[in-house]
Amino acid sequence: MREGTSCGAVDPAASNTIGRFEAGCVDADALARANASVLDQAVHVIGRVRPLVETVTRRDRDLASQLRRALSHVALNVAEGFGAGAGNARVRFESARSALYEAEAVLRVATAWGYLSAKEAHSVLEPMHALGERVFGLARR
Repeated sequence: MREGTSCGAVDPAASNTIGRFEAGCVDADALARANASVLDQAVHVIGRVRPLVETVTRRDRDLASQLRRALSHVALNVAEGFGAGAGNARVRFESARSALYEAEAVLRVATAWGYLSAKEAHSVLEPMHALGERVFGLARR
């Protein structure tokens, strides 16, 4: 058995295998790196949105607070999902995805109110959508 795995490598031609490992086998190190990567991506999005939160705060504290909370919930629910059992993990990842939708809506509302330009809001939507794709994948596994 290799270090960091819950089972050994097997013949990929065998019917009970997926890739190089038995069905249900987990490479714990690779899983931990993937988990950290998604969480890092969520924190990166927060860093990208932070200047916009500060801009919105000058005009509408409540709306900025909602954006701050929504993006914090994304990162926290992703982290919690990695520590939860399968059913609860899915709920956490779905909550993270919902919070991303909320954050996008806040950016659109802030733009509609004239607190942000469409260009400013658009600059953070791409990394938010990329994160959303990964979180969606987590919720579906």
